[in-house]
Amino acid sequence: MTFFKPFEGPPFLEKILSDPSFITSSDAFQKISLNYRDRASLNTSSLPFRQEEVSVYVAARMPATMAAIGAVLDRLHQEKPQFSPSSFLDVGSGPGSFLWALLGKFPKFERGILYEGNPFFLDLLHTFLKVGEASFESLKNVEIVHKNVLDDSSPDSQEKFDLISLSYLLSEIPPKLQKSLLENAWAKTGDVLMIVEPGTPLGFSNITRARQFLKERGGFFCAPCPHQNKCPLEDTKDWCHFKVRLTRSRLHRHLKSASLPYEDEKYSYLIVQKKPLERNPLEGRILKNPLKRPGHLIFDLCTQTGEERITVSKKTPKRYKEAQKKEWGDLWKKEGEKE
Repeated sequence: MTFFKPFEGPPFLEKILSDPSFITSSDAFQKISLNYRDRASLNTSSLPFRQEEVSVYVAARMPATMAAIGAVLDRLHQEKPQFSPSSFLDVGSGPGSFLWALLGKFPKFERGILYEGNPFFLDLLHTFLKVGEASFESLKNVEIVHKNVLDDSSPDSQEKFDLISLSYLLSEIPPKLQKSLLENAWAKTGDVLMIVEPGTPLGFSNITRARQFLKERGGFFCAPCPHQNKCPLEDTKDWCHFKVRLTRSRLHRHLKSASLPYEDEKYSYLIVQKKPLERNPLEGRILKNPLKRPGHLIFDLCTQTGEERITVSKKTPKRYKEAQKKEWGDLWKKEGEKE
């Protein structure tokens, strides 16, 4: 399991969120959580957050969404070590979780655009950027665009971006409206399109629809899929998801009425690129926590031939030592030749 150390780059975030006038109560968070779960879809005119909800959502959920997005960016770097985006577009940016996570991995870029339709999130974005420019020069290259993502049904320009993010967005949109959003995002993708969703059956169903849609349009899967074949977990009771652990600040614990100093954020994701990725056909993605048994480890892998369970024994010391370092979400190379 990935452990995400809270990104300390923009210390102004915690300072702003800790302001007594900004934060509401933990009771408000519980009410918002219940209401949010009951909402089946996004209103066609705005994101489903009122002014009194925004500060609670940002303080309670932003650390976890940043952690998940940061973990996905780590996977992107592992798959494409030379990749360093000079431009990006974040569609439905909310309070800027993708931007702050991006700064922790790729702090230098020449152009960035944030699409956001909710006026209260827009106010926060402008506040964050204004304060943050003193710490990150690249933030001067960020443009905030007031745009309802559901109205963005066709490309508004021919501009393409090295990296496009749809983070925690598809689950807010009815399935029938997701295709036009994906179509537009893919048209603007110059290299990589990154989708992050909650690690729930609903989140995974959105990922599988997007996966099929983008495959039909010539997309090549970078991660987590180690192949272009049908997802082995599609049409099963299981779902592809991963987990990142993050530490909680005092504010975070207070708002959630939590006693543990950490929490686990489950997420599903998909990284798609325009060009094919050179792959080792023996590689598979570890789908669950490795099972540790006396003298051996058990991995559940997603491979080119489907889902497989393999055992790595102490009888092969070199591979066993390597296997002990592997975690849920990592790639594992199956044996092809004798060591």
